[in-house]
Amino acid sequence: MEQENEYRQYAGFWIRGTAFVIDSVIIYGVSQLITSLGKWEGQTIPWLMTAYLFVMTLLTGRTIGKWMMGIEVIGQDGRRVTFWNALLRETAGKWLSAVILCVGFILAGFDGRKRALHDHIAQTYVIRNR
Repeated sequence: MEQENEYRQYAGFWIRGTAFVIDSVIIYGVSQLITSLGKWEGQTIPWLMTAYLFVMTLLTGRTIGKWMMGIEVIGQDGRRVTFWNALLRETAGKWLSAVILCVGFILAGFDGRKRALHDHIAQTYVIRNR
């Protein structure tokens, strides 16, 4: 059951998108470093990004980009996300959001609580910190 909080400010499409761009730049840099050291060949960025998003969301509720933008991911009960929330959100949920021409991400711009498809699937919210 969802715990309503009338003071909760949900993070919308643009602030979430900006956080993702920051995270993408970080992961791109790390990927280039790993590739230049010859430690991992092939497509490192998708695997690194998925692992990064999952681990950071699970452990802290935010990535570096979300931290810089002052937003975080919470469960529908208002608490930190569980292992399963984070796993579902950052893997299958985001894959599905992307594969349908990114409409799943765009949904955050139109949803009343600014939830993307992967938030609906994983029962999460992205909120602004105060």
